[in-house]
Amino acid sequence: MRNKILFLVMLFMTAGAVMYGVDKSEELKKLEAQRQELTWKIVDKRAELISSNPDLKQLHDQIMTLHREMALKLDANPEMQKLNAEAEALDQQIAELKK
Repeated sequence: MRNKILFLVMLFMTAGAVMYGVDKSEELKKLEAQRQELTWKIVDKRAELISSNPDLKQLHDQIMTLHREMALKLDANPEMQKLNAEAEALDQQIAELKK
């Protein structure tokens, strides 16, 4: 519901901007910048809430533990090891070309 409201607000703002002759690309850049700023505020607030609430911190720690366990099991798979080696080789080639 919240996303729909946000979408409608953004839609009306964009429509209004076009009606008043504002360059659409400038309005898009402005909205994208606002959205990115809002995203970082959300990230910061989540981190603050997790660090200040023992229940959330415990859940976060459990999630991170499970995430690490899953990553280790995935990376133990021979097919994943091959794909990771290919990715590493590409990263090295990219780094060399950037020099």
